[in-house]
Amino acid sequence: MATATTLKRKHTTTVWTTNTGTFITNKQIKLTFKLIEFSMQKKVVWTLDVDEQSNNQTGYDMILGRDFLCSLGFVLDFCRSI
Repeated sequence: MATATTLKRKHTTTVWTTNTGTFITNKQIKLTFKLIEFSMQKKVVWTLDVDEQSNNQTGYDMILGRDFLCSLGFVLDFCRSI
């Protein structure tokens, strides 16, 4: 379950590029959610950029970037598969 605050317009527009295409955001929202694969109790609060395009070209509901992973202390080691 996730809860969100009011959508807010950013001062700048950001252009994002993924493997499935490019999209533009100009609004952000503060979202509270759980990563139940790791913990059923802990809540994460993160500010996300919002893609308001009516057709979800990226195929993603939410993209969590390196800034998010680093702030939570995620360490990815593909050589050792951890």
